[in-house]
Amino acid sequence: MSEQFTQTPTPFPLDPLLLNQFTEIHSFANLLYHLLNQSESKRQTPEQINQSVLDLKNQLQQILDFFQQHPFQLKDPDIQLKKQFSKEQSLEVVKILLETQITLNELIDQLKALSLKIAQSPLSDVDELKAYRKIWRAFRHRFGKQYHQLEVQLKLYAPQLEKLPQLRISNYSRSIFHATWGIIAVIISEFLVEPKDLIWVSGGFT
Repeated sequence: MSEQFTQTPTPFPLDPLLLNQFTEIHSFANLLYHLLNQSESKRQTPEQINQSVLDLKNQLQQILDFFQQHPFQLKDPDIQLKKQFSKEQSLEVVKILLETQITLNELIDQLKALSLKIAQSPLSDVDELKAYRKIWRAFRHRFGKQYHQLEVQLKLYAPQLEKLPQLRISNYSRSIFHATWGIIAVIISEFLVEPKDLIWVSGGFT
């Protein structure tokens, strides 16, 4: 997450124009959350996955269009908006949105490539869904990071909006790693060392 700019909440309520855009970001983040959670379930067919990703792309582009125009091209009537949201603050939001857009476009390209491949060599419904989920899982951690960055921005600038649901991206290899070493530590402690040596075992595993 970028921290080169000062992350200070605005001292007064946002202009309705800005608040509306952060409401759109909130809506986008919610859609991303649900897609991240459903990507490995049977509730999303390949067609639904494609449509959901395209909906996210369109909504994100509309948000970006606003922040890339404001506050850089504000006219005199918008001076109050410029005071509330500086160029640096806007740049930070745009950076996160652009990173998310890049990830989303890469995902769309891979989904299109898979669709072409399936058109040439059809798969069973089960194998097709597995192929879609495999591609999506490869992007889940990147989207998870970007989701949390959006969450931080919403807390800073639009705390009056409903709190986003907490997202926990599963890392199965890491969980298996820790569980395995936990079991090894118990076996060593119980069967291979004397009680007086447990402090060294504990220190080593720590």
